[in-house]
Amino acid sequence: MATKKRVEKQSFDPFYKFAQLVGIIGALILIVFGVSMLTFYSTIQIVMPMMIYSSTMYYSFIIIGILGGIVGIVGAFMRDPYWAGALMLIGAMLSVPLYFGFFGIAFLLMVLSGLTFLSFRK
Repeated sequence: MATKKRVEKQSFDPFYKFAQLVGIIGALILIVFGVSMLTFYSTIQIVMPMMIYSSTMYYSFIIIGILGGIVGIVGAFMRDPYWAGALMLIGAMLSVPLYFGFFGIAFLLMVLSGLTFLSFRK
């Protein structure tokens, strides 16, 4: 007889789902804004090649912000709320170089999600 392992299901607590939803929205806003900024700065370099030195500095900030969004997406789908909250807060801190997390919107959503995850009790 094969024994079946119990699969631990993710909690259906409304605060947990709220934190997931807010975190995913904040991370997706950050990723979309970062990708649009990458395309904007690459077209500036084609149109005005003299600005190539001033715009290459922005690529590192944009990529760090996109990585913050990816860390936020990974954190939103974690099963352990403590690790999810930690990853969401790390993603929020990584979003700061990208225009303070899309003018504070993505930053605040990810911080709210991270704090909600950290306050969640099983």
